[in-house]
Amino acid sequence: MATLLYTIIGMTASASLNCAVRREISPCTCSPHGFFANTIEVKCEQMESFHQVVDALQDRFTPDYNIWLTISHSQLLDLASQSFYEMNMNIKTLKMNYDNLSQLPVDTFQNLPRLEYFSASENRLEEIPADMFQHMPNVGTLDFAKGNLRFINGNTFKSLQNLRHLIVASNLLQRIDADT
Repeated sequence: MATLLYTIIGMTASASLNCAVRREISPCTCSPHGFFANTIEVKCEQMESFHQVVDALQDRFTPDYNIWLTISHSQLLDLASQSFYEMNMNIKTLKMNYDNLSQLPVDTFQNLPRLEYFSASENRLEEIPADMFQHMPNVGTLDFAKGNLRFINGNTFKSLQNLRHLIVASNLLQRIDADT
């Protein structure tokens, strides 16, 4: 019984240490992932700008931690002005849902070599930039569901050798090139 108690106390202390930056990243929040070691879930909701997200998270987590980042219900009109690279984090999962996005500036997503999951569902995107994923070689799942996608060009996913799941349900798709 004492061993179990020490284990629980140790896990709680470890979880607190992982998100010791809670106050520093406000209005974003963080919590340790329930199953994966060295993984922290970070949520930024109802942000006024992408600059606010970058400013809150920049240099807050060491590369030792895998970050599952969710930015949702936010106004990211300045998305092209900064990049995820500036945050200096090991982002493994990136969800940008319900952000009213109509475009994805390629430069914003440079240098995300460890990203494995990317979602931009529930947005107003009509197309996916052809060279969007050249700096995200490890993406295995892409989710663009419930948007306004009209077509997918043939070379859009050519740099994604690990892509296993592409979710494009509930879009306005009119054309998917044969070599996609």
